[in-house]
Amino acid sequence: MASGLMHLYAGKYFKDKYGEITDLPQYYLGCIYPDSVNAFGFASWEVRYPAHLRSKDIEEWYENNNIFYRKNRGKISEDFLLGYIIHNITDAAYDKHYANINRNDWGRFENEQSKEQWWLGEVLPALKAAVPISINNVNEKDVKEWLTKITTESRITSHDDKPKEVTTDMMDELSHIVYKIVYDYIHG
Repeated sequence: MASGLMHLYAGKYFKDKYGEITDLPQYYLGCIYPDSVNAFGFASWEVRYPAHLRSKDIEEWYENNNIFYRKNRGKISEDFLLGYIIHNITDAAYDKHYANINRNDWGRFENEQSKEQWWLGEVLPALKAAVPISINNVNEKDVKEWLTKITTESRITSHDDKPKEVTTDMMDELSHIVYKIVYDYIHG
């Protein structure tokens, strides 16, 4: 599964390529929403799986999100809904293509990206304006706490001489995979 800024990076990539997102705060909220179940510590798999629409089978996980998208389209904010499934598809695609990457490298990616304009100029201000909602076993209290953590947490990590595994090239590749899957949901 991907880290917070990885989800938001994939969300930004989708938004830039798709171009039809109008409510940035709720869209980016959707991009981090399923992880809100971890607001007060790592949630059990019994809580995480439903929030992420997860299945042990990646293709089934993808399909769970397609079904959820179709079922909820028109019932909740389209922008939030897109962000929500982008989060889940990013996790599924990450697990499918990059499960062997050392999670310790996430900190370096987050540290580097938290200084970038996409985060500071667009995503961070949008998240600060997001309005927590409650759907799919995630409550508003957890969402509010998660938003606070994401928007105020320091991402400064120690550096070592190991080669970076999580790079912007890797994230662009992952984001493109996510884009293709979600675009097909929208137009399928």
